[in-house]
Amino acid sequence: MDKGLIPEDVIQRIRERADIVEVVGSHLSLSKAGQNFKGLCPFHSEKTPSFTVSPSRQVFHCFGCGEGGNVFSFLMKIDGATFPAAVRTLGDKYGIEVDQPVTSPAARQRTEARERLFALNREAAEFFHRTLADSAGQTAMTYLEKRGMAFSTIERFSLGYAPAGWDLTLNALTKAGAKIEDLASAGLIVAREQASRKGQDAAGYYDRFRARVMFPIRDLQKRVIGFGGRILDDGQPKYLNSPETPLFSKSRTLYGLDVAREGIIQSEQIVIVEGYFDAIALHQAGLSNVVATLGTALTSEHIELIRRFTHHVVLVFDPDAAGVRAALRTMDLFLGSGLTVQVVSLPAGEDPDTFVRGQGMDAFMALMRQAPSLLEFTVQGNLKTGRQGSVEDRVRCVEEVLVLLQKISNPVEKAASIRHVADQLGLDEKVL
Repeated sequence: MDKGLIPEDVIQRIRERADIVEVVGSHLSLSKAGQNFKGLCPFHSEKTPSFTVSPSRQVFHCFGCGEGGNVFSFLMKIDGATFPAAVRTLGDKYGIEVDQPVTSPAARQRTEARERLFALNREAAEFFHRTLADSAGQTAMTYLEKRGMAFSTIERFSLGYAPAGWDLTLNALTKAGAKIEDLASAGLIVAREQASRKGQDAAGYYDRFRARVMFPIRDLQKRVIGFGGRILDDGQPKYLNSPETPLFSKSRTLYGLDVAREGIIQSEQIVIVEGYFDAIALHQAGLSNVVATLGTALTSEHIELIRRFTHHVVLVFDPDAAGVRAALRTMDLFLGSGLTVQVVSLPAGEDPDTFVRGQGMDAFMALMRQAPSLLEFTVQGNLKTGRQGSVEDRVRCVEEVLVLLQKISNPVEKAASIRHVADQLGLDEKVL
């Protein structure tokens, strides 16, 4: 294993100081099992916990897939980190200074480029946040206040405002020392169609985010990796996210996970909503285990990320036909994942933000307690849609559900699911 020329005594000091239960427990839900701790393995799909952490031996082992090791190898596996990066992460966590390891020129160049983008995104987030507090951000601040955002919430989520000019963000960040190519790589500026895109010519670019309330998107280390922006007028698109960058991929990112991680682990449950304001409003109302998708459907990468922290998921969908179709797609994704999934369906015309502001958190929690399983929601929604159509529509709706059920690998789970659908349809399960 390449230790990147980090002194062995430094590695040993970190090994002695680090608590593997604390480190692993910050990434997934663990429960006490005798002298050890157990949880669902984050490295393969399972329903019964086979992942064990031993505090006395400071090791982990999964009896399902065979993965095992110490605190360093856990971080390398879970974060895709190199050994030196894992050592530095733990060194920072436990207050032990680690000298920068010697790496190849190419690896050093990639690392330096990523660090510049992290620093640039941090500077951009601070600029947007300062602008929101200035006179230029007064309209945006009024908008946030009308949406019920408390000042403490604005600060907690570092909300900001991207000014309306075409190059105000670009000019502010270049004056602070940012390079044009880094701004473009971070997705903060866009090349003009007819302008030269070479060199340091700032005139060839304009700000991607203009006249928008800004939502910094952070990774689990609380580093800013991208942004979301909400337009203040009737312009389109209403919401705009950073493009795919070396730091940001919306198919692998859940907004607010850095804030919600502790609440998810403590509650052993994650609530997934569709928008920035929905997630923030629920956090402000006291629900600390909420995250949001970033304008995209859930992906298999999201599922793997979720499984690191909990096996109980609550989805918030619209009750209309579009919501049912979304549930159908999501059901396909969750089959065989080992996750228990429920669906909260809000009244027509409501989203979590408006509902919790109008009805209160107690009403939302009541809906969560009554939430049906994803299978039941999908079946009922599909049948409701089918009843409103022709005989062919009803048959198609039932077939869509049955096709999904055939993908369940566990025979006991498959039989129970088919029996449930048959009961809902009032049919003998043998017919299905």
